Amino acid sequence: GGASIYIPELDKSITSNALGFFRFNNVPTGSYELVYRLGDYLEGRENITVTPGSISMRSFGDYETSEKSYNYTVQPEITGQKAVLPSNEAVKKTTKSGKKKPAATKKSSSGYGKIKLVANVEGAKFVVDSKTLGAGNNTYTRIKSGKRKIQVSKPGYTEYTEIVTVSKNKTKTVKANLSRKVTDSDETLTANDYFILGNDAFAAKKYESAINEYTRAIELSPNHIDAYSKRAQAYAAIGHNEKSASDYIRIGEIYSFRNQNGLAISQFTSALKYSPDNKTALVGRAGARMDKGEYRSALIDYTSALEIDDRFYPARFGAGIAEFKLGDNKSAEKHFKKAKKINDSDPKLYHYLMLNYLDSDNIKQVKKTYGQFKNVVRPDELAEFKSSSRFAPIIRLIDEDDL
Repeated sequence: GGASIYIPELDKSITSNALGFFRFNNVPTGSYELVYRLGDYLEGRENITVTPGSISMRSFGDYETSEKSYNYTVQPEITGQKAVLPSNEAVKKTTKSGKKKPAATKKSSSGYGKIKLVANVEGAKFVVDSKTLGAGNNTYTRIKSGKRKIQVSKPGYTEYTEIVTVSKNKTKTVKANLSRKVTDSDETLTANDYFILGNDAFAAKKYESAINEYTRAIELSPNHIDAYSKRAQAYAAIGHNEKSASDYIRIGEIYSFRNQNGLAISQFTSALKYSPDNKTALVGRAGARMDKGEYRSALIDYTSALEIDDRFYPARFGAGIAEFKLGDNKSAEKHFKKAKKINDSDPKLYHYLMLNYLDSDNIKQVKKTYGQFKNVVRPDELAEFKSSSRFAPIIRLIDEDDL
């Protein structure tokens, strides 16, 4: 049979396949101790750190003769999966009686101890004697006893260094307090680095600092949705509701641009919780609802925005489009005419005016509006209009001399 591998913290276990490989799926991010056993005598331990979106690999071979320290039921042997951890083939030797014979191993006279890391920030890299053991607060095992140099680091923080004494079969607790660097001139931080720094500050309820970190993340990555979302929460935590609403609106706009209209609607709705009379949020949500074909709900939002500001062009024009989609040509015409008084240079307004008149069989107004349209658009916009199949019925109604 293969080696048995166990993660005590998660109570997960598995058996390697015939080639000595195994794979754990759906392991949460973090650092863990792995216990691996061959037969009844050979056991080893290693630390491993699991990071998002990647496969963490570890090879084993440093076994010691020991008594079982965990009781667990091993899952069935796996086959056909990507290699992750090879087992030691040396233990396949057997005695004449057929019983497994422990492989010869060199045991350190100094023994091993453990170090429990307690850092004030999450995800800090933990290094012992220049060897990276993992990241995050965890108890790290199989550390040789004696004096050891400890380094705890994370981008944007000053490194914590300490010389500690590890005792055999004992656990040494290291409390590492990392402080934010005054300047980042000595290292290049990414948008995600700043986002993580913001999360650290947010977790410590240092909301002003968190806002500064999230802002720097956004400066480097203007469409960083998570940074906008967390900054919005930080603004709300200190009572800056309008700024919080602005960030939710920005997220909604990003989702709308990506045609993720359901997500966009939820973000505009969040903005309205902090700024109920925000006409931009209302129009943004209305636009997302229009893209989903929810014209009645969109019209309600446009109307609410017009109650706040009846000369808000996006709301007036949008209300006209919603009425047109709902088949109310008279109401649509009223909105389009009012929108024209606010902004008479928007080509799209003339598009919808002509389509609305065409739908009402008002050919005279179609031609009249086309004449006005020609005077406000650039030559390339006019050429695009003429070549569009959408407007072909209108072009056929226009006299050749007027084209």
